[in-house]
Amino acid sequence: MIEAQGLVKKFRDKTRGEVRAVDGVSFRCRPGEIFGLLGANGAGKTTTLRILATILTPSAGTAIVAGYDVTRQSQKVRSSVGFLSTATALYGRLSAREMVEYFGRLHGLDETTLRQRIDAIFERLGMNDFRDRRCDALSTGMKQKVSIARTLVHDPSVMIFDEPTVGLDVMAARTIIEFIRECRDRGKTVIFSTHVMSEVGKTLRSHRHHSRRPLARRRNARRSAAPIQQARSGRYLRRGRGTVSLRNIGIVYRKELIDSLRDQRTLISMIAVPLLLVPLLTIGLLVVMVRQVGEASEEVPKVMILGGEDSPNVRAELEKLQGVKIVPENSDYTEEISNKRIRAAVEIPADFDAKLSAGEPMSVKIYMYQGELKSGFGANRLEKFFRDLRDRAIRERLEARHLPENMVRPFDIKQQNVASREKVGGALIGGLVPYFIILLCLTGAMVPGHVFDRR
Repeated sequence: MIEAQGLVKKFRDKTRGEVRAVDGVSFRCRPGEIFGLLGANGAGKTTTLRILATILTPSAGTAIVAGYDVTRQSQKVRSSVGFLSTATALYGRLSAREMVEYFGRLHGLDETTLRQRIDAIFERLGMNDFRDRRCDALSTGMKQKVSIARTLVHDPSVMIFDEPTVGLDVMAARTIIEFIRECRDRGKTVIFSTHVMSEVGKTLRSHRHHSRRPLARRRNARRSAAPIQQARSGRYLRRGRGTVSLRNIGIVYRKELIDSLRDQRTLISMIAVPLLLVPLLTIGLLVVMVRQVGEASEEVPKVMILGGEDSPNVRAELEKLQGVKIVPENSDYTEEISNKRIRAAVEIPADFDAKLSAGEPMSVKIYMYQGELKSGFGANRLEKFFRDLRDRAIRERLEARHLPENMVRPFDIKQQNVASREKVGGALIGGLVPYFIILLCLTGAMVPGHVFDRR
């Protein structure tokens, strides 16, 4: 049974303030009867039915559906209600059977019961001829039958129809009327809204739903309230009784991916083009890098020696160093390096020659432009010179004490791969996984957002 007492629904409009879509509606609908909710467009019929289906929350008043309060026991109301409207969209890439299965699982039906219900409903509605055809390939009447099957699959005791024959041809509309009568004969509580008077004569009872406001204002209220109702209508699925299984999610992904891969434009733009462009761009980048490295290595970098007047030996060796060009010392060496007039500068500590002979610790600083290839080559050549000078000093000290060189370097460090080829290959394939995930997203393989929305 459905019992409504003083239902009120208000919406907020930025320009006009408060809008009352439903204002004090009261009625009672008993099991085994058809209750018609009549009214002009914009009178609030759809809003009233959405309140009864718990899609919308009333601003005031109460409603009892199948013995449960729509505000305090909304979860139980949803398990007892079937809601049908011509505005209810179907997922075009699922077949008729898959669509009904999807909603059956949303309502928590086990697989055995679900198969039995689907077979019975499809036989009764004459849907077996198109049960495996995709919804976007169905006619309007066929789509309406799928919507009916989706509404009936969990065998609700209360049926709510929101202008179910709008936009349908005569035969499809007749099917809907016959279905409404059948629900009544089966003892279900049936309520439907309409403004087609020929349909009213075929019902047992009717309730005239009107507003005290002028018709023009009612139409404006409907237009302002509709976006809010549509935005919240997804709660009917988000808050269903059952939990969504991975199988449902897999169906959506599979359908989206298969449909996308059948599209030649998708194959070209999402797969063929990236597979061709990525290697070409990589090769082009490598060519540019090799060319830049080659040009940098061929240049004789200009370097500056800072200090070292008291160490003629090291300065003389530096001036003879191959692959660099020594330039006169300048106090603005940092600016010279930043402006790329010179590539690097080396600062020699005071008394370098003497300290090197005495074995005293000291540090040599090399100034460079970090990240600039030619500056890097100049700094590397200076660093190599001082490494060689250091190694030579070590050997001379060891020879003077008649000690072997391995006293300073007792062991070498080498790298060796121990991973199997399978693991190396797995690491390579793992690097490609993000690419395939992005590819799935680009091809539209996505799960409807309401599945995971728990608000």
